[in-house]
Amino acid sequence: MKGVLDAVKIMAGDSTNSDFQLPRIETIEAAWETAEKRRQIGGLDFSLFEEHEKMLALLSQQEDLLAVKLTQLKANCIVLKETLAYELPRRKYEDLERSDLTYKWRITMVEDIPNPICKGKYLDLQVCLKPLGDSAFPVDTRVPVSIVLLTSNSPALEIPDNMAGEPIVRGQTRAMLKYDSEFHMHTAQFRLQVTEVSSHFINGWVRLVVLPGTESADIAPLVVNNVVVRAKERTCRKFLERQRKGRTQHRVRNFKYPGVE
Repeated sequence: MKGVLDAVKIMAGDSTNSDFQLPRIETIEAAWETAEKRRQIGGLDFSLFEEHEKMLALLSQQEDLLAVKLTQLKANCIVLKETLAYELPRRKYEDLERSDLTYKWRITMVEDIPNPICKGKYLDLQVCLKPLGDSAFPVDTRVPVSIVLLTSNSPALEIPDNMAGEPIVRGQTRAMLKYDSEFHMHTAQFRLQVTEVSSHFINGWVRLVVLPGTESADIAPLVVNNVVVRAKERTCRKFLERQRKGRTQHRVRNFKYPGVE
């Protein structure tokens, strides 16, 4: 580069009297630098771009893998939540099978409830108090009663929540057995809805139990076994149709939660 510039300077000195004028040294230097930069750009090493491309592809793969892992983690959390819900200490009902001979009165239904029950659909339940012997229940006495859902195994365990952690029974779950002059007996009414299908529980069915207050030891609770809860009303109708025809029902009978025998 220096030699070229020196030659240009000599030519410029010898041509002072000529008819043409050479470009200035500064202009030639600028043109030379521009050409040199272009030459360097033309010979760029693209390995750096290739490394960047590989890195972006790896990041994309890691993102897809992370999405899969998060989905698996969510599923595992759901299973863990269900498992813990059934391993936590809950109230056990070991006296549901007591003989009627140990009671003086029993809670019974005025009318049978539909079975299966449709999930989320309100259900009206009326119960009454009937004597198991000659003892009449005092007319002026009121008895608090409540509804719970229990598992089908023995001893039965209370099912307080559905799979989403919300109350499995909504609505009027508590009532008062009081004397009804029309029926000449103590009656109580409930209006409630069940928020979970029974197929999620042991044997595919649950117990619906109406319990008297703890101070009413002489009153037998109402226990309705084999209560099935379906998600859709159409499925409920099909179930009832099969029941009327005496055909077997399709239930999940062998499903068990970990830790529950």
